[in-house]
Amino acid sequence: AARSKAAAQSVVVLARNRNPRSLELQGLKMKPRGFSTHAESQNFFHRLSLNLTNKHISSIVESPQRNVVISTSTEEPSIGSQLYSRSDKCAAQNIGKIMAQRCKESGIERVTWDIGHKQYRGKVKSFIDAFTKEGISLKEIGV
Repeated sequence: AARSKAAAQSVVVLARNRNPRSLELQGLKMKPRGFSTHAESQNFFHRLSLNLTNKHISSIVESPQRNVVISTSTEEPSIGSQLYSRSDKCAAQNIGKIMAQRCKESGIERVTWDIGHKQYRGKVKSFIDAFTKEGISLKEIGV
């Protein structure tokens, strides 16, 4: 019994969590706050943005340093060729599903939704409904 206890202790010593996002996922990492004079808040780990134009719909997930982590757009040939229109509610719904799948593949389970000046209806509503239906939360763990 003493030998197995020593072996168990050695495993605990050797096991280290090397995930750089570990503190973020546990809710222990502080979010970057930015300066109070900035117009946009930086109080997030990943921010989801939606861009609607008359011809295309695009969406990005970005970090607080304004680096694009994931992007999806109807301008991509593999997405746009499967759609009847690249700027209607159906296109917004498909962009939401694809963005959620890409977030899952990259390990992002929670994002902050940047609604900007958009109203929550029509294309925006269908995008968000499709995005959240895939299991991604729009509220990050707050610290």
